[in-house]
Formats: sequence, C-alpha cells, structure tokens
Amino acid sequence: MQCEKCGSDVKCPHGGGKSGCGSLWGIGMGIAGTLSWLRWHSVMWAILHGIASWFYLLYRWFFA
Repeated sequence: MQCEKCGSDVKCPHGGGKSGCGSLWGIGMGIAGTLSWLRWHSVMWAILHGIASWFYLLYRWFFA
C-alpha cells in the first residue's frame, strides 16, 4: 500500500495509506487535552491545549 502524500511504501513518515497523518493528529490532540485535564481540571484549558497542539504539529510539518 502506498502513501497518497509521498508515494512511498508503508514505512513512509506519514504512516502510509489514507489516514496516516490524520489519525496521528487526532491522537495528539486527545493526549494534549487529557494531560491538560489531569493537570488543571478545566475543560477550557483542555480544549485550548488540544487546539494548540495542532499549531505545534503544523509548525513541525512546515519548518522541521
């Protein structure tokens, strides 16, 4: 199976297949929100940290 993004096999950096990058972003957002909730016990901070994790991922994707 080839990655639609780079055309390489399953060992590509995007995870291969259709949902390689998208599923990782969802997991990262979930982890950021969960860790924020455990630390601050606030829904607002959990949502904010979940959204902020997207900005970090985009930064790493464009500038790394």
